[in-house]
Amino acid sequence: PLGPFTTAATVSVAVRVRVPSGGGALRSSQLRLEYDPAVFAAEGAVTGSGWPGGLFQFNADTPGAIEFGGASDEASGLVELAVVTLRVLPAAAAAPVALSLVHGSVVTLADGAGVPLVAPGTEFVAGAMEVAVGAATTGRRRRRQEDGPQQGLPRRRPRTVAALERGRRAGEVECTTPPCACADGRQTGDANDDCLFDVRDVTYVREFFNAREVDPNHVANAGIRQLQLDAMDADGNQVIELRDINFLLRINFRLLHFIRDVAVQPVSSAVAGAQLCQLVLSCRAIGGGGARGDVEPDGNRTFVYFDVESGDAAVGAQLNASVLTVGEPVAGLSKGTGYHGALWRAAYAGDGVFQVVASSALAVASVGVSVVQGTLDTDLEGAGKRTSVIMTGDAAAAPLFTGQLDFSLQVSPGYAEAFFDADGYRPIAVINETLSTSQCFLSISCPTGFASLQPSTNSSPPLCILSSTGDETPPWLLPVVLILVILLCCCLLVLCLWCRRNKEDDRQLHLYEVLDPALVPGYRSELSLAVLHKGKNNVYIENSFGLTHTMFRPLVDQQQEARERRRRQREQAWQDKQQQRRESETQQLQLKTQLEDARATREAAEAAQAKQLALQQAELARARMQAEAEEAARLEAERAALAAETEREAHEAAAKEEARRLAEEQERQQAAQEAELARQRAEADAREEASRADAVRRALELSERERLLREAADQRRAEEQRARERKERDALRRAAEAKAREEEAAHKAALRIAQIKQEEADRLAQLKADLDSKAEEVRRQEEDAFERAFQEREEQRRKAEEQERMKKPVPMFNRKKMLTDPLSNEPGTFVLAKPLRKATDRQHDIVKKPLW
Repeated sequence: PLGPFTTAATVSVAVRVRVPSGGGALRSSQLRLEYDPAVFAAEGAVTGSGWPGGLFQFNADTPGAIEFGGASDEASGLVELAVVTLRVLPAAAAAPVALSLVHGSVVTLADGAGVPLVAPGTEFVAGAMEVAVGAATTGRRRRRQEDGPQQGLPRRRPRTVAALERGRRAGEVECTTPPCACADGRQTGDANDDCLFDVRDVTYVREFFNAREVDPNHVANAGIRQLQLDAMDADGNQVIELRDINFLLRINFRLLHFIRDVAVQPVSSAVAGAQLCQLVLSCRAIGGGGARGDVEPDGNRTFVYFDVESGDAAVGAQLNASVLTVGEPVAGLSKGTGYHGALWRAAYAGDGVFQVVASSALAVASVGVSVVQGTLDTDLEGAGKRTSVIMTGDAAAAPLFTGQLDFSLQVSPGYAEAFFDADGYRPIAVINETLSTSQCFLSISCPTGFASLQPSTNSSPPLCILSSTGDETPPWLLPVVLILVILLCCCLLVLCLWCRRNKEDDRQLHLYEVLDPALVPGYRSELSLAVLHKGKNNVYIENSFGLTHTMFRPLVDQQQEARERRRRQREQAWQDKQQQRRESETQQLQLKTQLEDARATREAAEAAQAKQLALQQAELARARMQAEAEEAARLEAERAALAAETEREAHEAAAKEEARRLAEEQERQQAAQEAELARQRAEADAREEASRADAVRRALELSERERLLREAADQRRAEEQRARERKERDALRRAAEAKAREEEAAHKAALRIAQIKQEEADRLAQLKADLDSKAEEVRRQEEDAFERAFQEREEQRRKAEEQERMKKPVPMFNRKKMLTDPLSNEPGTFVLAKPLRKATDRQHDIVKKPLW
């Protein structure tokens, strides 16, 4: 066993495969390495030293397993295909030493024709190994038990080939004699017409592409059906290219998905439910690979973006005004000159469907839609191999509009993918809108047989109810009912006012409240006078005790005392007002002094802040200049390194070209020698002649294969050149982003200064408001004190006048004045009612007409 590993180290596992003799060369490979997820974590896999060349991928999303492989060039014998890196988990490294088994199985090992070299599900027999993991102890290291598995860590998981086949395939059955009808179903991505989709389909598309590049009418591509061509076009742009090969391989290793059924549902009032008058974009994502069959994607780790684009600048404003009810927009994204659109992230709706539902403000035609898709790892982070390019429409068609697409998309918190395309925009679908969502809602009316309770608005349809099916209500009934209700309310109001006017207000006044007790013989406090108030003009007093006029002295002097009291109140009010004015002027002077002091303090603070801001701006300018110098030096170094790398590649290409020329010269010489031998041996028997012809054919096939390999090498070099150009664009973009960040920092500093000034102004305004409120509070307190003092003085004055009035003689009544003006303000006027005839008479018998 390897180890022991006592720290969180990494373990490199080299996977070697022996290709069986007697069969074809290895071209398609997919292997599965398994480990204990409580002990290890898979970090990745790279091509081994014996990898013959070709496309390679891996997937470590499943805890306890990692799958790797690809579509390679020919390989035979003992080949080291890959090196897998496992990281020891800290918990396992700190535990006691124990043995952990690392083993694997074959998913696919096949030749160029798709014939399996090793049966699927075959376990790694010679490749299984044990790794010792854990901290050292004082005793001996625990040994593996001879008669049973290691405790908690089995040496080998018992699995059968049949069990692996069930986990590897769905209900589809492999067909070995194409063309196949696939009665049990055909998996998406089946390019080699065997009803399954696995890494052999990637090899098949690779062979098809290489043969077509050599000869468009190559005999190897004869008899291919249209369904195979559709499966080869993995990205759906109607063209089979190198990108489709890489796309298929990433789908096979569950890094991407097939995107099918991209649809646009325009705004319409004929749609029911939540999508009424809504713009709906949808597509279906299908996973698969390894002959597992079509698999529903993981909605938590799969993302789909709809890129909605137009060359019209007005469309951008309409898209920004649209509101997404399902999905979410990507804010603050600029895609380059000539592109006026939006990027919307779709929400997972189940069954592989991703969709965006928007309350659209679009009312134009020819708005393109394309798709960006990808997956996230178990840590919910993206990667370049997990993110597709922009999936567009027919690459051979004319673009919807021209322009250079260049933007960066943050697919996860730790990863951003850059997109670049200078060939124009070719959408995979087109939006042709004639109605916006608001126009659609406003155009909806209630159907026949329904009545509208609430009219339609910009964001909702009308509220309709079923109309009555019996006799129709007469149209005049509702106005008549309303008029009757109004008349009834008016009558009730008049009745209430009349009752209130005629209601008698009865109250009892004790004799001592209106009479001088000294003038009433036999006065008793419980005797009272009934006073009836009727209207506002006359006061009637019931005289039930035969009282004389002289007994009503308090009422006689009442008006005279009232006039004197009002005069003294006016004099006191004027004096108090003058005092209040003087105190207010004093407070205003104090407030003015406080405001001047606050203004001086504020000006001093603003001067200090301006000085500090100038220092900060100078420091920021120095930091920006230093950053620009460092960035320029870094870019210069990168350009120099790129120039050196370009020169080295040129030298390598020249050397390879020279070697190729020498090889061709040798081939030509060899062909000439063989032709001379063929001329000299023209009269040999038929068997030797057939042998020579066979040798010539094999030589020609080898020459053609070498040409294909050279073509593939040229394509790889072109891809590397594009990768270097992408790096340069990324560097320039990072420089632009750094400059933008500096400008944003300067803008934030300016905003902070303005915020400080505003806060200071708000503070001064608050101070002024506080002073005003305090002054108002002082004024109210003074008014309250003045009112209390005034009431106390009035009370004292009233008591003094009462005492003086009791000492004065009672004046004679003015009978004439009484009869002419019962309510005159002159002293001595009074009105009495006629005495009751009997003590038992009721109150309503009182005579209401004045007598004197």
